[in-house]
Amino acid sequence: NDALTTDNAAFRTRGYVAQARDRLANNYSEVGEGVIMCVDDRVVSVGATLNASLGITRQGGYRISNSGQTVTLTTPVCTEVHIHGWWESDAKCEAFTYSVDGGGDQTASISALGNDTDYTVVVSGLSLQVHTVVIKPAATVTKQVDIAGFSAFSDSSKGVQVNRLGKGGGYLSTMFYPTSDTGANPRSNRLTLGRTRTDLLVLAFGANESSVTGEGVGYTPAIYRAELIDLITYATDTFGCDVMFLTLGEQNPSQVGSFGEA
Repeated sequence: NDALTTDNAAFRTRGYVAQARDRLANNYSEVGEGVIMCVDDRVVSVGATLNASLGITRQGGYRISNSGQTVTLTTPVCTEVHIHGWWESDAKCEAFTYSVDGGGDQTASISALGNDTDYTVVVSGLSLQVHTVVIKPAATVTKQVDIAGFSAFSDSSKGVQVNRLGKGGGYLSTMFYPTSDTGANPRSNRLTLGRTRTDLLVLAFGANESSVTGEGVGYTPAIYRAELIDLITYATDTFGCDVMFLTLGEQNPSQVGSFGEA
C-alpha cells in the first residue's frame, strides 16, 4: 500500500521493476539500478526546494538557489553516476560543483544551453562500491541550479536498463505533465523519456483513474483517456519508443469499467 508513504527500499528490491531488472540481468548482465528520483530516501537536501515541475517525473526535483544549499545522493553499488539537470533559461540557471566521497569539488562540464532543455553530467571511473555525491552551487551564487534526479550504473555499456519512473498509487497526471491538461508544461515528458533513452515504456495505471471520483471531484474517464492517449502519442511520436499498456480490471462498484480501448 503506497497511498501515504513510499517504502522505497521495498520498491527497489521487490517491486515489479526490480524483479524485471533482476530477471534481465540473469540473461544480459548486471547494469545497475538506473534512475533514482529526488524523492527517493537516498537523496537528501539542505535548504534546497523540492519542486514538482523539475523532476525526472512530476514527483519532483531540487532547486538550489543560495550558497550553503546542497543535494546529496547516497548511491547503490556502482561505477558511474549520472546527474540529471534542467536548464530553464540562460538568464536563470548556472553550472554547479559536485564532490564524490568527500573529495575535492569538481565543476560540472556544462555551459549555457539556451531555453528550457535538460542535460546530464556523467561521473564515471568510480570504484565498484557505494558512493556519496554532494551537489552545491558555484562559489558565487547568482542564479539557480535545478537537479532533476540521478542514475547509477555498474556497467552502462551493456545489458538492459530498467528504470522505475512512477509511484505506486500515483495518478497519470501526478506522474507526468499531459499536454492535454490546460496550461500544463510537458517538460517532465521530455525529462523522463528523452534522458533515459527509453525503448519500452510500461504504463500500469487504471485502478485509481477508473474510479468515478478519480483523483478528485470532476475527474472523469474521458479526462483519463485523453491524458493516457496524449502520453502514449508523445512517447511514440517524439522518441519512437514502444508502449506496453497494462490495464487493470474493475476493483469495486465505484469504478466504471475497462479502458482497453485507449
